[in-house]
Amino acid sequence: NQVAADFAKLIDIDEWQINPYFEKISGLDFQEREGEDALAGAVERVLAKTQAKYDELGITDQPFVIVKADAGTYGMGVMSVKSADE
Repeated sequence: NQVAADFAKLIDIDEWQINPYFEKISGLDFQEREGEDALAGAVERVLAKTQAKYDELGITDQPFVIVKADAGTYGMGVMSVKSADE
């Protein structure tokens, strides 16, 4: 985060352009349906922050969140969602 902040300041851009909002959650198991509420909450928070940034920058596209495992998926199981319900 600090490297992104320093670099963004150096080239005079909004840090968010190179370091988007994210959250990390643990205890998620899709097969056992554990942690889904925590994931939905994280998606809601990131979408809200992203929408606020979109509003600030005049971006009219709908924000989205990329959901992926932190290790071991090799790109499989990566999802793009536009709401916590997804």
